[in-house]
Amino acid sequence: MKSAELPINENVFNSLITGHSKAKDMESAAGILDIMRNAQLEPSSDTYTALLCGYAENGDIANINKYIEDAEKRATYLGDKDLLDVMFTLAINGHNEHTQALMTKMRKETGFNQDAYNAVLSLVNEGQDDVAYQLMQAMTRPTRPDGTVAPVGFFFLRQLVKNERPVEKLMGIANDMQARKLNEYALSKVTECTLQLGKLEHARACLVEMKRQGLPMRTHYFWPILAAYGQREDGDNVTATLKLMVDMECAPTSETFTDYVLPFLSAVQPLDLLTDMQAIGCQTAQVVNALVMHLLYQNKITEAADLVDKHPVRAQSMRIVRPLAAAYIRSGDLDSCLRLLSHMCEHTAENRERRLKSDHAGQFILDYVQQKKGDGLDVLVTAMAEKNLKISSATAEQVHVMLKGNVPGTVAQVMDGMVSSQVELSPEEEQFSSFITHPREMNVEDLESHLIELKAKNMNVRGVMRHLLIQHCRLKNKERALEIKKELDLEGFRYSVGMYAVLMDLAVSTKDLPLALQYKGQMDMDATDFIIDSHKIINLGGLMLENDKMSDAMQLLVEHSEKRGDAPIKEALSGNAWRLLNVQAMRGDVQGTQALLELLISRGYVQPSNMLMGCPIKAHLVNNDVAGALTTFEEYVKTYKFTPWKNELFRKFIELEDSDSLQKVMDLSSSIHGEMNVLFELAFAFLETGRVKQAKKIVETPGLRAKMDRLENLCEQALKDDKFTVIENIVTITKDLFDIDRDTMYYHLLRSYRKQGDWQKALGVWTTMQEESVTPSDRTLRYLAAQLRESGQPVPFTVADEQPPPQPRRAARPAAATVQAPPSKLLELVKLRDLQGAVDHKKGLEAEGKTLDNKEYSNLIELMLEEEKLKDALALTTEMLQQGTHPYQRVLVFLLSRMHLAGDVDGLQQLVQLMPEALQSRVLIHKHLNVAYVHSGRAEELISQIEDKVKKESPDIYFNGFLFLLKKHPEYLPRVEALANAGHGNLQATLWGHYLMTEQYESADSLAKEHPLVLAHVRVAPICKEALETNNEKMLLNVLERVKGVDRVSSAILLSYLVSLQTRNGDLTGGLQTVMERSKAAGIKPSDMRTGPLSMLKRALEANSQPVPFQVPRARSSNRRNQDSSSSSDSSDSDSDSDSKKKSQPLHS
Repeated sequence: MKSAELPINENVFNSLITGHSKAKDMESAAGILDIMRNAQLEPSSDTYTALLCGYAENGDIANINKYIEDAEKRATYLGDKDLLDVMFTLAINGHNEHTQALMTKMRKETGFNQDAYNAVLSLVNEGQDDVAYQLMQAMTRPTRPDGTVAPVGFFFLRQLVKNERPVEKLMGIANDMQARKLNEYALSKVTECTLQLGKLEHARACLVEMKRQGLPMRTHYFWPILAAYGQREDGDNVTATLKLMVDMECAPTSETFTDYVLPFLSAVQPLDLLTDMQAIGCQTAQVVNALVMHLLYQNKITEAADLVDKHPVRAQSMRIVRPLAAAYIRSGDLDSCLRLLSHMCEHTAENRERRLKSDHAGQFILDYVQQKKGDGLDVLVTAMAEKNLKISSATAEQVHVMLKGNVPGTVAQVMDGMVSSQVELSPEEEQFSSFITHPREMNVEDLESHLIELKAKNMNVRGVMRHLLIQHCRLKNKERALEIKKELDLEGFRYSVGMYAVLMDLAVSTKDLPLALQYKGQMDMDATDFIIDSHKIINLGGLMLENDKMSDAMQLLVEHSEKRGDAPIKEALSGNAWRLLNVQAMRGDVQGTQALLELLISRGYVQPSNMLMGCPIKAHLVNNDVAGALTTFEEYVKTYKFTPWKNELFRKFIELEDSDSLQKVMDLSSSIHGEMNVLFELAFAFLETGRVKQAKKIVETPGLRAKMDRLENLCEQALKDDKFTVIENIVTITKDLFDIDRDTMYYHLLRSYRKQGDWQKALGVWTTMQEESVTPSDRTLRYLAAQLRESGQPVPFTVADEQPPPQPRRAARPAAATVQAPPSKLLELVKLRDLQGAVDHKKGLEAEGKTLDNKEYSNLIELMLEEEKLKDALALTTEMLQQGTHPYQRVLVFLLSRMHLAGDVDGLQQLVQLMPEALQSRVLIHKHLNVAYVHSGRAEELISQIEDKVKKESPDIYFNGFLFLLKKHPEYLPRVEALANAGHGNLQATLWGHYLMTEQYESADSLAKEHPLVLAHVRVAPICKEALETNNEKMLLNVLERVKGVDRVSSAILLSYLVSLQTRNGDLTGGLQTVMERSKAAGIKPSDMRTGPLSMLKRALEANSQPVPFQVPRARSSNRRNQDSSSSSDSSDSDSDSDSKKKSQPLHS
């Protein structure tokens, strides 16, 4: 190598150590360390790790300890990951007796759990289960928000099951984990994994063990077993599994038969099947009801009616009515239909003691009318009347509503005769129909109208007034709420403690302390054991502080915690606690703020966090006590490993030119976050204080990478504060920064020029981008084109056309008669960016009884958003949705993006309630809502809600945005894995994407192997963006290898990003190889790839006088997938989930 003048670096020496170790020449391997030092090259942690692994292969623990001590003496840091590598080598070479000693040397620093997680999986794969179990126990136990220790080891148990360990060993480890209080759900988890992975015999053995231990048995535990046997057409084992359920006192339900038995045993005659099921102890009623449902789905009404005639069991009428109506419509068998309907009304299972009071006949009519309108209704109701079937008055009224009053006289007369006071909606049936609105589902306006209507009819209004009072309290309409309360008081209404809690919260939010304390006292009198929500108590404490009642506030918090006892707090209280602390901090009360913080933490209200611990530091700075602030900061860093108010301290010491204090904050922060991360924060601080030269010097530090989310947030804040120079400086100093998205930077610069009305500078941005060889995105070009048109300037480039809003078709006229309508005054005001004038004009139109059209609304909302009037834009959008319309989709998406960046969870939830389901899906509102939870610091609340919904098997579960959640909070990975393992296909796709983005390729392959269809659900755009931001070509190649041949569109996107990355890095040979060879191997033509990257590569080749052996396709504006990808990549919140409802749709392997 010396003769060839090849460089001899650390990697060469490390390889020599490894080679000597493989040859069992450890003396020569150790001698390499001295050779390196003689060559003025200090051995690194990688060097020591290679040597230690060599000794580990031989089980030489003495030399392992020796060189670990040597590394420490020489200040060479051996991290936990290095020691884990050594421990792994010991284990796989049969030296397990030394692994425990090595574990004691691990520091368990930040990131240890993730490294240990990977090591445990690898050890299990190598058959080293005992060592893996020891390491799993050494991992840091996570804690819940209430301070209790969370269960661990789910991933370990799953890996054991995947590696096909004997069931006896699986149950032994699970029982040991339960005995050690590591995981009380260990046996349940093993059972779950065996079911998910199709290990049926293991699953049955685990279920028997669960029953033996007295764990609760659930019917759905057996569903995967039944489904698996059913798919194999193994009727004997299906019957055996049902018999096992009966023996374990977990009787099969009608749903079990309907979904997991009958579809696979359809060849068996119903009566024969019933006899077989009775023989093994199944309940006749459950089997008969399931058979009836099964027959109705096959339109066999006669067989269903005959079955209930022979076996008159209690019918599950609420489940059967709708399929019966559908079967009657398809078959027209009225006689059999009425036989079955009569039986249902006489033998209903829901209201055994109130036989004829359940309006199943009425529901049948409503289902029929919903599908067939009035066709054949006269024949149906006449036949029902002859059978003496009765309906409720509500049904008769609803038929008139559904047919818009067009009910034939004979039908109305017959239905009037069928109405009976003995038939009414029972509590269980109040929501049997989606056509009748219950007061609890009405909004405030509907409730007020309903109240007037009830008063006019002299009917009972208490229920409506109660709902109305609660609604007005939640909307903070204090005046109207107190009016309603006064009316209820006059009627002697008795309030529940829950209503007093809502009233107290209203008083707190309107700053009325005496009234809030009055309601609090009433609650304490009426129910001494009632525990108010903790967030309401903290808010009340904050109001007390505002009224200078510090001691009372602290006493309130102490009393509430004592009353609550050890009950866990399930609320996310950080925001409420911060507002409480901020009251004292703004007054400069350091001692008071610290006392409150210590009380909140010690009493279990909150966990320490940067946000909360920043309040005492803020109190110091309010008093201009910078020395005290620095002392408190240092204390928190050393005690809690947090860096509260780091950036504020940076800015303060920069402004004071206190270099010593600045360096101290820098050193303390680097010990937690790493030097490179803190350097980036320091550069921002210099920028925000106008020290551009110092910021540029930091940015030029070798190895510093871009943080696009932080850069974008800084640009947004600067734009909001009209600090346009800051944005220009950011764009300038980040020009040569690694991993920078220059298009996004220039987009923010354009926004600042548009706000200033300077089109000349904006046009100069386009020229500068060409000079830098930066390809503008469609978003950037559209934005610049709009600005130029506003200023009356020509657009010197082509823009992919936006799809115009649909216009009504008009009859063609002769050209001479064509007259162009003048633009409305409001649109002219919007074009002039006169927001106040446009708003005033809108009010004037409304005063004249006129309304805006969709185009005017959309343009006005867009202008509000560009002028940072988010609240006004939301109000206007709400107004449109209440009128049954909505802004242009691009404007609506613009609004939602701004709302999720602002963390406006409440506002997004309000929009969800108003939007039709189809529109929700188109604009991905649930992704925006979930991302808003993360941005607002409420990620724990979000994932807890999802977990609760999964446990309750709720149909409304949305996993959109979870890729962003995992990126910001990787500590939630085990909980997300548990949710994905529950069978949610789109979440499995998200998890697969996360594994690849974090380079956990084994986990990704394992997931795809278990669920092959996961690749069909994956969207690769977020993965591509991550690879582009981290300059990770390997990531793109790994994803491409996994999707090629499965998804052509995804392959084309990946190849396009790969070309872009290679070109940006100057690897023109690699870019050509991707276009000419890799694309061919993936079955993709260059014409299928994106135009931008190919154009970029072409320009780079031409600039280097190299031939261009491919054609750049013409730009396509109709590629829906590409549009979706670009629109979703405007922020880091992109996710691989679609926005459809996730209704527990598993990806069957």
